[in-house]
Amino acid sequence: MSDAEVAKRMKTQKLVLITFDTDFANILSYPPGDYFGIVLIHIHPQLVHTVRAALRRLLDGHSTHDSFVGKLFVLEAHTFRVWEKEAVVK
Repeated sequence: MSDAEVAKRMKTQKLVLITFDTDFANILSYPPGDYFGIVLIHIHPQLVHTVRAALRRLLDGHSTHDSFVGKLFVLEAHTFRVWEKEAVVK
């Protein structure tokens, strides 16, 4: 599936995307305010236990769908950064 198809499905199905694809971190192509949430996993090496632990830390603090709307999370092994703009999706 192309990035454009993924983006369209994210919007129509109101999905939060969790991905390793750095294309989705491009806020000009995929403005966070237009989506229900994007989580870029930026962990190297991509070891299962490291990724799982990082996702757990993120999800522990953001347990509702609404806490992801309009935001881009860049998830690293021990922390994450959030880029947000006022969400326009409903």
